[in-house]
Amino acid sequence: MKYQHILVALELEGECNVLIDRAVSMAKLIDAQLSFVHIDGSHGEIYPELVDLQASYHEAPLKKRSVEQLNKIVEYTNYPIEHIW
Repeated sequence: MKYQHILVALELEGECNVLIDRAVSMAKLIDAQLSFVHIDGSHGEIYPELVDLQASYHEAPLKKRSVEQLNKIVEYTNYPIEHIW
């Protein structure tokens, strides 16, 4: 049984190109769909005690930076990405 869809969990702070390259190679080899997921641990919805209460309310949300990084990764892959979460 071959995989039809590959989901890759990414950490955007480190160098993830090796993981992306392997996922794209595998997806091409078996003609599978490819999706990425990233959990932004910098938000404190679940653990509010981890949020920096001294941070300025007017600073741009960290999520925007994550979205920009994910878009760069999509461009880097040169392979159709089904979903990005």
